[in-house]
Amino acid sequence: MFVELERLAMRREPVPAVVRAEPRPERTVLVRVFRGGTGVSAPRMVAYPVPVHKGMTVLDALLWIKEHADPTLAFRSSCRMGICGSCGMLIRGEARLACETQVATLGTEVIEVVGSGLGVSDGVDDPVTT
Repeated sequence: MFVELERLAMRREPVPAVVRAEPRPERTVLVRVFRGGTGVSAPRMVAYPVPVHKGMTVLDALLWIKEHADPTLAFRSSCRMGICGSCGMLIRGEARLACETQVATLGTEVIEVVGSGLGVSDGVDDPVTT
């Protein structure tokens, strides 16, 4: 194996990359996110369909939305382990950590997410007023 890799390196041919396929989603949920008002628009709820995978947290769903549907979505997160509390928000009307809340355990097809304080931009709180 080593000799074969050495030959490829000497030929200066590109080594084939491994392509990882996304797992097939188990189902799709509708994540409704409270979008804070800006100078351009009024505060509102915006719905995003999100494919759910086994073990997916609400934070994972928000990151999926930011990466695939709406790059302007803003929220706070830090450790992803339930220690720092920066991803705390109202999830279905209850104060929870987004990194610890499993989408599958919510038992619903619609998840409502609201920032924990006076939203400056979506789920991001203004540290001066909170």
